[in-house]
Amino acid sequence: MAGIMTDQGFSACRRLSTFGEFDAVFKNNQAKVSTREFLLLAARNREDHSRLGMVISKKNTSHAVDRNRLKRLVREVFRKAKIPSVDVVVLTKAGANQQSKQILTNILEKSFQKISSRFNTEVT
Repeated sequence: MAGIMTDQGFSACRRLSTFGEFDAVFKNNQAKVSTREFLLLAARNREDHSRLGMVISKKNTSHAVDRNRLKRLVREVFRKAKIPSVDVVVLTKAGANQQSKQILTNILEKSFQKISSRFNTEVT
Protein backbone atom coordinates (compact mmCIF):
# COMPACT_ATOMS: atom_id res chain seq x y z
CA MET A 1 0.00 0.00 0.00
CA ALA A 2 2.88 2.38 0.69
CA GLY A 3 3.95 2.25 -2.97
CA ILE A 4 0.66 3.68 -4.14
CA MET A 5 1.37 7.21 -2.91
CA THR A 6 5.08 7.53 -3.68
CA ASP A 7 4.53 10.67 -5.77
CA GLN A 8 2.79 12.31 -2.82
CA GLY A 9 5.89 12.30 -0.60
CA PHE A 10 7.45 15.34 0.97
CA SER A 11 11.16 14.62 1.29
CA ALA A 12 13.50 16.14 3.85
CA CYS A 13 15.26 18.23 1.19
CA ARG A 14 11.96 20.11 0.62
CA ARG A 15 11.69 21.12 4.30
CA LEU A 16 13.24 23.83 6.41
CA SER A 17 14.48 22.04 9.49
CA THR A 18 17.14 24.04 11.32
CA PHE A 19 16.90 27.24 13.31
CA GLY A 20 19.30 28.89 10.88
CA GLU A 21 17.11 28.07 7.86
CA PHE A 22 14.02 29.49 9.54
CA ASP A 23 15.93 32.49 10.88
CA ALA A 24 17.23 33.36 7.40
CA VAL A 25 13.65 33.59 6.11
CA PHE A 26 12.48 35.64 9.12
CA LYS A 27 15.37 38.10 8.81
CA ASN A 28 15.69 38.32 5.01
CA ASN A 29 12.17 37.73 3.70
CA GLN A 30 11.60 39.23 0.28
CA ALA A 31 7.89 38.47 0.01
CA LYS A 32 5.17 38.52 2.62
CA VAL A 33 1.53 37.47 2.28
CA SER A 34 -0.85 37.95 5.18
CA THR A 35 -4.41 36.63 5.47
CA ARG A 36 -6.70 36.27 8.46
CA GLU A 37 -5.57 32.65 8.85
CA PHE A 38 -1.92 32.63 7.74
CA LEU A 39 1.25 34.68 7.43
CA LEU A 40 3.62 33.52 4.69
CA LEU A 41 7.21 34.75 4.48
CA ALA A 42 9.51 33.88 1.59
CA ALA A 43 13.16 34.37 0.72
CA ARG A 44 15.13 33.22 -2.30
CA ASN A 45 17.34 30.20 -1.62
CA ARG A 46 20.39 28.66 -3.30
CA GLU A 47 18.72 25.32 -3.96
CA ASP A 48 17.18 24.18 -7.24
CA HIS A 49 13.79 23.75 -5.57
CA SER A 50 11.52 25.45 -3.06
CA ARG A 51 11.47 24.48 0.61
CA LEU A 52 8.74 24.76 3.23
CA GLY A 53 8.79 25.47 6.95
CA MET A 54 5.76 25.70 9.21
CA VAL A 55 5.10 27.35 12.55
CA ILE A 56 1.82 26.08 13.96
CA SER A 57 1.68 27.06 17.61
CA LYS A 58 -0.20 25.40 20.43
CA LYS A 59 -1.33 28.87 21.49
CA ASN A 60 -3.33 29.34 18.28
CA THR A 61 -4.27 25.69 17.66
CA SER A 62 -4.49 23.84 20.95
CA HIS A 63 -5.33 20.32 19.77
CA ALA A 64 -2.63 18.19 18.15
CA VAL A 65 -5.13 16.69 15.71
CA ASP A 66 -5.93 20.20 14.41
CA ARG A 67 -2.24 21.16 14.14
CA ASN A 68 -1.50 17.96 12.21
CA ARG A 69 -4.47 18.56 9.89
CA LEU A 70 -3.17 22.06 9.13
CA LYS A 71 0.34 20.72 8.48
CA ARG A 72 -0.95 18.08 6.06
CA LEU A 73 -3.04 20.67 4.23
CA VAL A 74 -0.19 23.20 3.94
CA ARG A 75 2.19 20.49 2.65
CA GLU A 76 -0.38 19.26 0.12
CA VAL A 77 -1.04 22.72 -1.32
CA PHE A 78 2.67 23.62 -1.28
CA ARG A 79 3.58 20.41 -3.12
CA LYS A 80 1.09 21.21 -5.90
CA ALA A 81 2.07 24.89 -6.19
CA LYS A 82 4.59 25.91 -8.81
CA ILE A 83 6.98 27.93 -6.67
CA PRO A 84 10.49 28.95 -7.80
CA SER A 85 13.60 28.32 -5.68
CA VAL A 86 12.51 30.03 -2.49
CA ASP A 87 12.19 29.14 1.17
CA VAL A 88 8.67 29.68 2.49
CA VAL A 89 7.65 29.79 6.14
CA VAL A 90 3.93 29.47 6.88
CA LEU A 91 2.72 30.70 10.26
CA THR A 92 -0.83 30.02 11.34
CA LYS A 93 -2.94 32.56 13.14
CA ALA A 94 -5.67 32.08 15.72
CA GLY A 95 -8.81 30.61 14.22
CA ALA A 96 -7.16 28.98 11.19
CA ASN A 97 -8.41 25.59 12.35
CA GLN A 98 -11.99 26.92 12.44
CA GLN A 99 -12.18 27.15 8.64
CA SER A 100 -13.10 24.31 6.32
CA LYS A 101 -10.47 22.42 4.34
CA GLN A 102 -11.75 23.91 1.06
CA ILE A 103 -11.57 27.51 2.32
CA LEU A 104 -8.06 27.00 3.71
CA THR A 105 -6.97 25.31 0.46
CA ASN A 106 -8.21 28.29 -1.57
CA ILE A 107 -6.48 30.77 0.74
CA LEU A 108 -3.19 28.87 0.58
CA GLU A 109 -3.34 28.42 -3.21
CA LYS A 110 -3.83 32.17 -3.69
CA SER A 111 -1.09 32.97 -1.18
CA PHE A 112 1.44 30.65 -2.83
CA GLN A 113 0.50 32.12 -6.24
CA LYS A 114 1.24 35.62 -4.94
CA ILE A 115 4.62 34.52 -3.64
CA SER A 116 5.41 32.71 -6.87
CA SER A 117 4.46 35.71 -9.01
CA ARG A 118 6.62 38.06 -6.91
CA PHE A 119 9.69 35.91 -7.47
CA ASN A 120 8.92 35.09 -11.12
CA THR A 121 8.69 38.79 -12.00
CA GLU A 122 12.06 39.62 -10.44
CA VAL A 123 14.97 40.15 -12.79
CA THR A 124 17.79 37.82 -11.75
